[in-house]
Amino acid sequence: MSPSCCAFVVLPRIGVFKSIVAALLPLVAIVSALTFLNLHRVVFSIMGGIAESERSAHDAAYGVLVGLTLLSSLLAPVLLLAYLGAIIHSRMKLERRRARDNGGALGGNTE
Repeated sequence: MSPSCCAFVVLPRIGVFKSIVAALLPLVAIVSALTFLNLHRVVFSIMGGIAESERSAHDAAYGVLVGLTLLSSLLAPVLLLAYLGAIIHSRMKLERRRARDNGGALGGNTE
């Protein structure tokens, strides 16, 4: 299996939590950006009520889009904090590993 055929090839190396955050954060960011750019018109139309004469075949799709937007808006800050936490955790883990490899002294050998 080549690395390009599977998005979660590195799952054992970075862990399940970091993999889920890394997979969801870009998707949530894209949906949130699309929401900020254009969806406000649709939301205002739905909130104002859709008259029988104004209904179209796309109303169900707009409903799904509004649901995804709501979910993305709620998940975006949580996933961003989790992503930053994962970065900090990885950096601290790397620093501990470097300190252990250097003999445990932060300033180097004192001999």
